[in-house]
Amino acid sequence: MSQTSIEPVDRDNGKPDNLNDMSYERSPSPGKIGKQRRKKKRGNKKKSQLRLEDTDQSIQQNQQGTQEYETQEDDYYSEHSYNGELLMHTYHTLPLSSRKFWNRRYELFSRYDEGIYLSAELWYSVTPELIAKYIAQLFVKILPPDANYGLDVCCGGGGNMIQFAQFFDSVGGIEINGTNLCCAEHNAQVYQVQDKTWTLKADWREITKLKENKEINYDWIPESIREARKNVPSNRIFDFIFSSPPWGGTNYDRHEFNLYAMQPFNITELLKTMTQYTDNIGLFLPKSSNLMQLSLTTKEVYGDYKKCRAVYINSKGRCVALLALFGDTFTARFDELDDISEEALLGTAVDETDQGEKNAGQGNVDNETEDEDGASDAENREEVAESSSEEVESDIGEYN
Repeated sequence: MSQTSIEPVDRDNGKPDNLNDMSYERSPSPGKIGKQRRKKKRGNKKKSQLRLEDTDQSIQQNQQGTQEYETQEDDYYSEHSYNGELLMHTYHTLPLSSRKFWNRRYELFSRYDEGIYLSAELWYSVTPELIAKYIAQLFVKILPPDANYGLDVCCGGGGNMIQFAQFFDSVGGIEINGTNLCCAEHNAQVYQVQDKTWTLKADWREITKLKENKEINYDWIPESIREARKNVPSNRIFDFIFSSPPWGGTNYDRHEFNLYAMQPFNITELLKTMTQYTDNIGLFLPKSSNLMQLSLTTKEVYGDYKKCRAVYINSKGRCVALLALFGDTFTARFDELDDISEEALLGTAVDETDQGEKNAGQGNVDNETEDEDGASDAENREEVAESSSEEVESDIGEYN
């Protein structure tokens, strides 16, 4: 009987396997499998916790950064605000109604980037710097050499007050709006003329009312000025008074401006109160101001046959305003200089090194300002300020 040997058969390929080459792997026990699973689960949980901790730390850092930013923003608003209104702006912090004036910022104040303050109202009401400088130069030329004391009524953001202080030793600013007055005081510091200016928050109509004994009220004037001017007539305590009274916002009448309906005080009332303190008055008015009303007012306040000099201020080739000059000193001196060319009379710029002198100097305007199209005035080489004038007689039949 023959013996048959049985060999393992590879069921995959039908070939017998060599037993010596075979190896076997022992399956882990169920207990060990559970232990490994628990260990892996603990590791995953630990990783999840680490990720959560990292996330929490990132959130905390972001929150801390946000809080620091908000704190800095709050500090900025607190430092550069008055009565809740931010006064130092970038384009994006401006009220929407004021953004259209953004390109004029260097025209309003050439040192805008040094921290100029402007309220929403001042973006359209402050006198542009070169025009304010032009007016100050004109006053220097037509006033006596010893003139040192001036006053700016309705001084707004200080545009005119600052330029007068470049030439005169003492210039006051009266303003009823506390926010605007804060801007004027701060801007005077930017231009480093704070030692030559003083300000008062007041209603011009109220402080110029006669006292109960019918005497003129001088109590609001700083004592140092009253002391320095004690030897001059009391109605000449200031060498000049200037005012750019409210025109009524951006919608004032550009066809014919009614000076009798001007608010908060009409031109006659304004002049009568001002002549209590000086004879030399300059009013910055709309170019459309009624010249006959100027003539009638001159007659009523100054007397028959007295003159008012109407100076039309031109900027960039167009008329922008009228400067009305009242008082014998102003008009007489202007007449003496009337035949002199404007360049010889004023020049168009002040040498920075001579700003403290009462000499306007001569030169060309080279102020870098941008118009709405982004072009600079220096590139265009346009004249920024020039003037023409008319003589308005108090006799109606003789005014031009």
